[in-house]
Amino acid sequence: MTMTMKRFLTLLVSLTAATSIVFAGGPLYTLNNKAYRYQSNVISYKLDRGPLGVFSSTQARTLANECFKVWQDVATSNVSFAHTDADTLPVDVNGTNFLSYTTLTDFKYDGINPIIFDSDGAITDELFGVGASESVIGFAGSGDSDNDGDYDEGEAVMNGLFADGTASSFTYDEWKATFVHEFGHFLGLDHTQIGSEFINNSSQTIYVPTMYPFATVNDVPLGALNPDDIAAISTLYPEAGYAATVGSISGAVTRANGSVVRGANVVAISTGADSLMNRISTVTDYFEQNNGNYTISGLAPGSYVVRVEPIETDFIEGSSVGPYSYEATGLSFVNPIAAEYYNGANEASDPAVDDPEARSAVTVTAGNTTGSINVIGNARPAGAALITEDFEFTGALADNGWSVHSGTTAPLTTTAGLTYTGYSKNAGNAVAVGNAGGIDVNKGFEEQNADGTTIYSSLLIRVTDAASDKTGDHLFHLGTRTAPASFTSFSSRLFVRIVGGAVNFGVSNTSTVVYGTTNYSKNVTYLAVIKYTISTAGNDDVRLWIIPSGVPATEAAAGAATAVNSATAGQNLINAVGIRQGSATTSVAATIDGIIIGTNWPAGPVSVRRVDAPVIPASAELTQNYPNPFNPSTLFRFSLPSAQRAVVRIFDMLGREVAVAAEGMFEAGTHEVSFDGSRLSSGSYLYTLETGSNRIVRRMTLVK
Repeated sequence: MTMTMKRFLTLLVSLTAATSIVFAGGPLYTLNNKAYRYQSNVISYKLDRGPLGVFSSTQARTLANECFKVWQDVATSNVSFAHTDADTLPVDVNGTNFLSYTTLTDFKYDGINPIIFDSDGAITDELFGVGASESVIGFAGSGDSDNDGDYDEGEAVMNGLFADGTASSFTYDEWKATFVHEFGHFLGLDHTQIGSEFINNSSQTIYVPTMYPFATVNDVPLGALNPDDIAAISTLYPEAGYAATVGSISGAVTRANGSVVRGANVVAISTGADSLMNRISTVTDYFEQNNGNYTISGLAPGSYVVRVEPIETDFIEGSSVGPYSYEATGLSFVNPIAAEYYNGANEASDPAVDDPEARSAVTVTAGNTTGSINVIGNARPAGAALITEDFEFTGALADNGWSVHSGTTAPLTTTAGLTYTGYSKNAGNAVAVGNAGGIDVNKGFEEQNADGTTIYSSLLIRVTDAASDKTGDHLFHLGTRTAPASFTSFSSRLFVRIVGGAVNFGVSNTSTVVYGTTNYSKNVTYLAVIKYTISTAGNDDVRLWIIPSGVPATEAAAGAATAVNSATAGQNLINAVGIRQGSATTSVAATIDGIIIGTNWPAGPVSVRRVDAPVIPASAELTQNYPNPFNPSTLFRFSLPSAQRAVVRIFDMLGREVAVAAEGMFEAGTHEVSFDGSRLSSGSYLYTLETGSNRIVRRMTLVK
């Protein structure tokens, strides 16, 4: 059996109008500002009569009962289960009769609460599509039939294809982790993000909670509950007096511009010797009140640090964490906050004041909430790109982080990537832009709205259209989007036309286009750079350079623009980039690749900023980069005890130098340098500070 990435799924249902739709909230399922649970703490269930792969019916039922008991044995929770050996379904549920017990469109509210053994994966394929059984281990959930705020029915399905007896088949103990996980969903628990750094180390998966969304390199430890799991079930089904024995931490998370952060992960980490194990998490605004608030409950009295981090992009759809990560375009993934710790009195938006790795301890006492633990997201490092897209995926853009705002047919999909010597373009695919109408897509980034702000867009473009004449239309633009599916105000538009077989490029603020006079060739890759300057009081200025070879280090080095247009006012708020497919009579077919949106010339030199610091260090220092992990830009900070020559280099894990971030003579004090990793592949890297005979080494991770 060939396995792809293995997922645990919640059961996602589209319920009837008479039913309540319950959402993943993190750490619990929520609706109408409350967490969902069964009204009674005593819950019944019935087990399938059939086998689970190579496990006999008796073995499968014994395993299921053992795993329900794992939740029942939590001392601080009062949940229990009413079940006897006679509580079995009347048939072996399989791919031909399963609709009597489970569907993806509604629950069967019959009081059975079935636990189904999908012995050969046929049910999973029927419900999720052919091939789903290769990746979905199991799925579970519960529903509310009468909209009274409590669960009335639950169900779980275990995919026996992962117990087919082959070398990759799950063992009994690995299956235990799956059953306990799915029964957690059955009870009302959501996924957790805690433990991602441990999933590929077999000796450290003990630190991964049971409710983690993916299988790990060693799932056996996940059959036992971690503090995060215990806190969640105890909060949902508390034993009498539980609230008086634990405390909580609450606060809000905002961005540097004051906007609230919805759908970020917040983790309380013990400062004691148990810091790897004793971690409990939640998600900001998980009651969907648009306030960025969070509360981490179920904390044992003691000292903690609080870490805020973005939801990982793999945690989508049935593997989502919190209410805003079900889709790749969800709020968890739109302008996500960079990881950082709560830093007490030094909490600020300026990373020069608030080092994202610096942290202040928070004291938790029994029966109390430690409040106002507010985190302010650090501003984007100066010079960092707003967005990069190298299309390091295969398939439709709408399935890979781009949002559809127009069209229903002819989706934009990837094709073979373009190459251009010297340009910061990582290996990957490109996007084929059609000319017969179809789906148009967009991607959001940090809002730019100040008067005088300059936004640079750079991309590789290759016109592939066979026609000898096209009147011209735009295929790339920036603009103002009000929602991922609502993007109608465009600026900084890139136009292309064909006249007598020659290609012309033009640019506009809104609809009036100015074309350049230079002719270019089809099937040749060019570098396009568009400069858009916001003027809140008048017409905005947009300039286009089409560069046939090489990458100018500065705007001045690029020479005169190919086309200039300041004929109309554009948009004073820019927060998204779009790719458009026009009609066959006006638009050209083309390939686009290597998109970079930023506020600096895309190939500009590295800028090093000296930070005012009251203390000169006794020796050279190199702090952890921020953000880390990063995509595509990050900030290095180093300090020198005296004026001297210094070099900051980047190496891959084989020791090969891949970039120099800064080199030259520097004054005594602290310096910051922004590094753009757009041309590097995802992975771990080393970066070093070299001063004379001294060398300091740190590690960082690029995640695209």
